[in-house]
Amino acid sequence: MLQLLRAWPGACAQHDPDGCLPLHFAVQSFASRSVLRALLNAHPAAIKAACGYDDLLPLHVALEHQATAIPRPRPCRPPDLPPPTRLQAAPRHARAHPGA
Repeated sequence: MLQLLRAWPGACAQHDPDGCLPLHFAVQSFASRSVLRALLNAHPAAIKAACGYDDLLPLHVALEHQATAIPRPRPCRPPDLPPPTRLQAAPRHARAHPGA
């Protein structure tokens, strides 16, 4: 990508039929910081360019694609333990006064 930018700096301003710029594709494909920096240096207006039917900015594209990469949280309890009793699952203040 960096070699392409050196050979043709104007490539950063070329968009596809949906209006997506190379910056949109770079953030979607987890490009390195050096590539992102080079794209922004060559075409600073790309940061405010909307893309697609949702008019997504590069930031929105990055967030949308990063969100799918976030691992699901692991359960706090090992699966072989029985579920907590009603009293154990209650908030602390309710456990302090079980008859209330």
